[in-house]
Parts: sequence; C-alpha cells; structure tokens
Amino acid sequence: MKPNVIYTLKVIIVTALATIPLTLLIGMGYIKFLMAVQPNFSFNFNIQLVDIAVFAIITALALLLGLQKMEGKVYHKSRRPFGYLLYSIIVFTVYLWVMGKLQGITIQNFLFSYGPMFFITLLCMRIFPIGKNIQKESVV
Repeated sequence: MKPNVIYTLKVIIVTALATIPLTLLIGMGYIKFLMAVQPNFSFNFNIQLVDIAVFAIITALALLLGLQKMEGKVYHKSRRPFGYLLYSIIVFTVYLWVMGKLQGITIQNFLFSYGPMFFITLLCMRIFPIGKNIQKESVV
C-alpha cells in the first residue's frame, strides 16, 4: 500500500472509532456542568453513525488529494494538509445543511455534537507521521 493511503486510513479509522466515546464524554461533562451552574436548562446533542461515515469519506478523499498534491515536494512539519481538513469540514457542514440536519440546531449543539469529531481528526493528523514519499524539510 502507498504511504499516503496508510496515513489516511490511520487518521480515518481512529477518528471513526474515537468519535462516539469522546462525544459522549464531553456531552456528559457539559451536562453535569450545566446542572451545577443552572438547575433548569435544555441541552441535547446527537451524532449518527451515517454522519461519521460521511465525514470519514469526505476527509479521506480530501487527505488523499492533498497528500498526492504534496507528493515529492518539500514541506515543513507545521504545513501538513490541514487546509484539506478545513475543506472537508465545510463540505460536511454543507452536507448536513442539505440533508436538513442543521434545522433547529444551535451552534452550541452543533459544536458539542460534531466538534469532537473535528478535533480527533486534527489530533490524528498531528500525531501520525506522513508517508515517506513526501520529503521533510531539513533543519540546517
């Protein structure tokens, strides 16, 4: 397998597996915080497996295209294909809007439902090394 595909699979698989537990953990912590601060509140968060799969597919395509574009070029470690993650988040948000899943949802609920998924993907992109066919910039 090509290193770009392996890198993309690592990022996508870890994102898909860690999204639901982290979302529940953050949501429950926030609900406990709200209960301590304000006794009467209304909050809900929801994330569906289909949404996780769609985000994973969109991100995988964006990463593969971005890594292929970077192939053979010299890059600095801080210049990983984060712009492509931003593109995939925008496309995913448009998908949610087209499917009607953003109707009646506040920005707070959106961030607590889908924010952990975006954060996990960003974290995985930072942690996992990029393939060997992309040259790292040498520090002299």
